[in-house]
Amino acid sequence: MPKDLADLMHDLDNFPELEEENIFEYEQLVFDIASYRDPTCIGRLLQELDDESPYTGTMENILINLEVFPLDIYFRELFAHFQQFYNNSPEWAESVICSFLNSDIHYRFLLQYASEIPPGAKAPFLTLLHKNINMNFRNEKCEELVRKLSE
Repeated sequence: MPKDLADLMHDLDNFPELEEENIFEYEQLVFDIASYRDPTCIGRLLQELDDESPYTGTMENILINLEVFPLDIYFRELFAHFQQFYNNSPEWAESVICSFLNSDIHYRFLLQYASEIPPGAKAPFLTLLHKNINMNFRNEKCEELVRKLSE
């Protein structure tokens, strides 16, 4: 019998340290959680991203599983948890933002959504945008988003 979402979240909360031997089980657990498409899971799955993890592919797998959500839900939940996400895992937060800047669909949606980004998420988001401007990465897009966030 398949587990319900509460049981899966409990399994995630109690999952042992990620090691080579349990990567498949962990990735399956993340997939099973995301397959429920319950937006309340997004913040919890973001907590799993770890800049120090040697399992980069597994961390990327978490992000891929989050992309099953419709953009409006994904963006809303991502930015609801963005400050904590950025504080816990600034490199993965930057990776997510860079992927948005590289995707025209994500970028256009982000422009539309910019006015709805919660105040607590704006500061770390602006930090990452300015960092990308300083690195000459997608300057026009970053500058346009900075303007939108300042309105």
